[in-house]
Amino acid sequence: MMVKLKTAVMKKETPFHTVIDQLRRPVLKVALAGAAINLLMLVGPIYMLLVYDLVLPTGSVDVLMKLLFWVSLAMITLAFLYLLRAKLISKVQLDFDSAIADRVFRTWLEASVIKKSSAQNFMSDLDQVRQFISGPAILSILDLPWVPLFLAATFYIHPWLGGLTFLGATIALAATLLNWRLSQTAIARAQRLEEQEKRFRQSAKVNAEALRGHGMEAGVSHHWMQLRKRSNQATVMSRKFSDAIGAFSRSFRLFLQSALLSVGAYLAIIQEITPGMIIASTIIATRALSPLDQVIASWRVIGRGIESYQRLKANVETETLDAPDRISSINNTQGLRVIGVANADAVGSGNQAASHIVRNIDFELRPGEGLAIVGSSASGKTSLLRFLAGIAVPVKGQILLDEEPVIDARVHNRIGYLPQDVEMLPGTIAQNIAMFDPTATDKDIAGAAKIAGVHKLVLSLPLGYATVVGSGGQNLSGGQTQRIGLARSIYQRPKLLILDEPNSNLDRIGDAALINAIQQMLLAGTIVVAVAHRPGIVAQMDKILVMENGGITRFGKTSQIVRERPQKPQVAKKV
Repeated sequence: MMVKLKTAVMKKETPFHTVIDQLRRPVLKVALAGAAINLLMLVGPIYMLLVYDLVLPTGSVDVLMKLLFWVSLAMITLAFLYLLRAKLISKVQLDFDSAIADRVFRTWLEASVIKKSSAQNFMSDLDQVRQFISGPAILSILDLPWVPLFLAATFYIHPWLGGLTFLGATIALAATLLNWRLSQTAIARAQRLEEQEKRFRQSAKVNAEALRGHGMEAGVSHHWMQLRKRSNQATVMSRKFSDAIGAFSRSFRLFLQSALLSVGAYLAIIQEITPGMIIASTIIATRALSPLDQVIASWRVIGRGIESYQRLKANVETETLDAPDRISSINNTQGLRVIGVANADAVGSGNQAASHIVRNIDFELRPGEGLAIVGSSASGKTSLLRFLAGIAVPVKGQILLDEEPVIDARVHNRIGYLPQDVEMLPGTIAQNIAMFDPTATDKDIAGAAKIAGVHKLVLSLPLGYATVVGSGGQNLSGGQTQRIGLARSIYQRPKLLILDEPNSNLDRIGDAALINAIQQMLLAGTIVVAVAHRPGIVAQMDKILVMENGGITRFGKTSQIVRERPQKPQVAKKV
């Protein structure tokens, strides 16, 4: 029993283990193609050996033609194998990307939501690993296991030549390991500073309008130049050791060729080898050292690829993506239950900003009930909505929708969420409303738009629902974006609809459409929770929750709370 348990534990697979398992067969095909290529690389030296030692002494043209035929056939096969290996490596790259890209992207999105600092690296790390797999550096690594074959060939020609080649390979290997040891830290630092510069540049782009409005371009540009300068200097430093060792390796290989020619010439003089063996041994020795030289020359690419892979592997395997074990029945009508919800600050860690505090929130809502959350700025309203939407997870307490954790309900598309800041992704309005659902129908999209009161607005645009919005597309006003965002939030006909100040950018017409949409969703049995201060929305809600400093100060029916008047504070009389 214990053996079975240990075996089960040992067989616990991570996402990258699964990917490696899937890639074993394609990688094996690449290795087999590489084996055939390296074997055929011996054809050239053997051909020269036979020409010098068999054809020239005998003067046989017939033998020369036969040798030329076979070597031509071998070279054609070699060209085919090079092409085949390139295609196989491309397939490995595509298979790797297909197997892991979706998880990396979702992990990146999840880490971005919780503002994890390493989130920006995820996608660039994926690109770096993908480029490494398809680049020339991987070929030099795959050729390394065949170095002993060429060493054995030189030993076969003569032990002295084999020993000299082995000494050269040992020195080249030592240079490769020294390069790795000296460059590892520098490469990691260069990559970190490069990502820091990219993040600042991207942030400046996002806030370009505000920077221009405040006249901050000069200061921001100066700071970016400092970051870029540090990044460039770190990149140069990461190349410093590789360039030096690469220069040594190239010059040493040329010296080794001369040394091999000299030793070969001496051995030919004393008649221990033939002149053809001199040429053959030189070519074979060069081939033996070539993968090591290429690894040294490509070390920066290899180092960055290894660094990106390790970081990507660690980040993806430590992030927990939503993977519910069960799907609750859509007919459940238990409503929403919030039980003792609090974040880290409320339980004593003290590491969150005041606006993020949520303290011991309890309330229940039945299907078809609406709740207006009101309170002063930074009272914790948005943080509470993020918990209700399953975007963030409270440290303490539970949030259940139809007796199902909201994390699971969100995965099952049973929650609609409209944040304060609504952005459109590059794509059509129809795609944005349907959240890029490939199975979306025109009827469903138009139906959501009609409930949100934005159908006529969309039809008034040049291409209607096919109008491209987002980056490089049609410019929409804040109110138009918010109204389309409302249609997106109700597209799946959610059981729980969460609205964070949904009328902050709306005019009178948009506000009326919003109120009508809330009424329709409530009548359909949807629970609607909205942060709002305008009386129009508050009046549609059955209950009001008043927050202050992350906690509830009042909660009850709307009619009851609205009638209450807070007592005026008494002013102490002067004595």
